[in-house]
Amino acid sequence: MGFLLNLGPLFFFFHSCVGVYDITQYNAVENIDTWEAAVQNTEALAQAISAANASPTEDRTVWIPSGSIFYFKNLTSTGLHDITIVVDGTLRLNNDLSRWNKEMAGKKQEALYFEDCEGIHLTGTGTIDGQGLPWWRLAYLGVDYRPHFIEFHEGNISSCCFNSHNFNTQPCF
Repeated sequence: MGFLLNLGPLFFFFHSCVGVYDITQYNAVENIDTWEAAVQNTEALAQAISAANASPTEDRTVWIPSGSIFYFKNLTSTGLHDITIVVDGTLRLNNDLSRWNKEMAGKKQEALYFEDCEGIHLTGTGTIDGQGLPWWRLAYLGVDYRPHFIEFHEGNISSCCFNSHNFNTQPCF
């Protein structure tokens, strides 16, 4: 049993040394569909991205592990360089429309927003799910504050690519 207890920190140390930043190491919570969990997961994702961006290693990878759903809300990333985001699980946009509207003060917000970024690679075997149906229904009724799913803002954006991804039900194109 002592061997297993020592193996965990050793694995985490090795895992961090090779430049892989698992969002669960930043307190992301799995399979909880609440606004609070989405806020916590967004913060965990932002911290993992920030740590990867600050890493001196060449392998600067943020990992969303397989087998789980991680709900998130809008995430803004600026000044990223040479980051790989591997989604092997499911990254799902929270669709608590009343909270989204209240928190965003009725303004459109992008789910994933990148500005002044270079060398961003989004890959993996998982899914990024926008849970678009409730958003589209609301827009049909004339209330439209749907977030764009992914947006690259003007500025220094270069060599960003998406590979092997399954994007489901975007809230807005």
